[in-house]
Amino acid sequence: MNIRYITDSKGSKTAVVIPIKDWEKHNKNLNAMNQLLKMKHTLKVGFAEVKQGLESKKKLKKFSEFLNEL
Repeated sequence: MNIRYITDSKGSKTAVVIPIKDWEKHNKNLNAMNQLLKMKHTLKVGFAEVKQGLESKKKLKKFSEFLNEL
């Protein structure tokens, strides 16, 4: 990867320039990670609802309804 740094008059780094192909690759990976985090959060909330429902003996959603919310 060909990384270039932009510096100010004091020599402090202020920005980074990377090739667009590298940026697109990293951006794609970041988007995939965000999707995984959202799915993990949704599943965590769903399992918490199931646990709460089982403990309180209230009627739970059908599994198909749960999947439709994803």
